[in-house]
Amino acid sequence: MSNFSQKINLMKIGGSLMCDLQFGDKIEKCYVVKLDESGMFYNDKSVYLEATAWENKQPGQYGDTHGIKQKVKKETFQAMTDEQRKAMPYIGNMRPLQQQDNAQQPTQPDNNLPY
Repeated sequence: MSNFSQKINLMKIGGSLMCDLQFGDKIEKCYVVKLDESGMFYNDKSVYLEATAWENKQPGQYGDTHGIKQKVKKETFQAMTDEQRKAMPYIGNMRPLQQQDNAQQPTQPDNNLPY
């Protein structure tokens, strides 16, 4: 099984926007989502974005091997037309993580440590 790196464009989620909000005496750039419009699942402690990933026929220009779309509730999906299903936004991609060679040469202890 492979490990993957993912990039998701959160601005593709329905009901989302970036804005400046004031926190105390500081203005911060924020990402805000209208949860009821977003299709996300939430409760008092958590917010979940469900997504579906599929393997591309060929890797993309930047090495992405999978595409990602937001998953919607079954009832919502069944009520959609084919045109609406195809128009669902592509929100990101995945690519395999590159494994690094962890075999390092043994090093000599540093006897000049101050302790």
